Amino acid sequence: MSSLSSALNALAAAAQEEFEDAVASIGEVEHDLLVARRRQRLRFAGGELAAALLPALAPRLVRPEGAADAEICLWEERAVGRPNPVFPWHDDDLPAGRMLRISEPIGMARLTESSQRYALRERGTGIVAVVDRSAHRVLYRVPDAHSLPWWERAAPLRLALHGTLGGDSQALMHAGAVGDARGGLLLVGPSGAGKTTMTLAALQSGMSYVADDYLLLEADRQATAWNLFATAKLDVGHLQRFPVLAEGLASPDGADPEEKVVLDVSRRLPAQLVSSLPLIGVVAPHIEPGESSLRPITRMQGMLAAAPNTVLQMPYDNGAAVGVLSRAMRDLPCFALTVGGDPAELPGVIAEALESAAQWSAV
Repeated sequence: MSSLSSALNALAAAAQEEFEDAVASIGEVEHDLLVARRRQRLRFAGGELAAALLPALAPRLVRPEGAADAEICLWEERAVGRPNPVFPWHDDDLPAGRMLRISEPIGMARLTESSQRYALRERGTGIVAVVDRSAHRVLYRVPDAHSLPWWERAAPLRLALHGTLGGDSQALMHAGAVGDARGGLLLVGPSGAGKTTMTLAALQSGMSYVADDYLLLEADRQATAWNLFATAKLDVGHLQRFPVLAEGLASPDGADPEEKVVLDVSRRLPAQLVSSLPLIGVVAPHIEPGESSLRPITRMQGMLAAAPNTVLQMPYDNGAAVGVLSRAMRDLPCFALTVGGDPAELPGVIAEALESAAQWSAV
């Protein structure tokens, strides 16, 4: 057995023991998360961590029953009454090619033997995930439920769900999706390109909503965007431009200048939050002064807008998600959408994209 395998096995054994100690100390709470016809069994040590993470997952929760497709075991370090094993490698210990560094707060150090077994430590949160995709199991430890940052509460368990939901035909993506009875548009591009602005405009105009920045993309037969989280995230500018959605919300009064206001779409607009949308087109938004407008682009241009950001935001499988993205987009028309200065123009341009995509699909 290689030293890397031994190290991963030792970490998994220590994490499993720690989880069992936490359960013995404070009890266990179970919930099932149903996404894309796959049941994830969430096993929480105690109720405080469950209370912190489950609200954003509420629309996808079902009663635990039968066998699950995967299992995620979750606990807090503080629930264990003894010193805890930490992620056992320093950056300098990681062999070349087996570490990925991204700047705070989303950076993470990774030690991986293959895409099937790996361990992650997220910088900025202290979250540790030990993933065994072949066993469909993740061990997921947070330092303290009360100290979780806003983004983990708004879109929780991304490190874990990538391991349990990802595969040859499905992958977690940093993308948005909105639509109507005709189907859905996959919204792609880097942070700040205008994906959230588009999703909020669609929400405010009554369209269906899957996600503003994270979703599960399925490329098997019909390309489909699956909802994971009940939330949308608004910055100060969004609060001003979308007063209907911003009603009752306020800018956070905290130390994090990047913190956004979290809108619970499942509570505010439950009829518009859908579990999935069959995709009929791909839209790459970009913000520019002037009028909002739409133009067709090539599939290669669409891929260049979509792929790099997903690889950077979800760097757990050495870019394997790009293959899922490529298959999902192969039969879809792609568009560039200029997000202009007047948000009232956007619903009409989104509707134009939906109609153009629907007509293209009908040919």
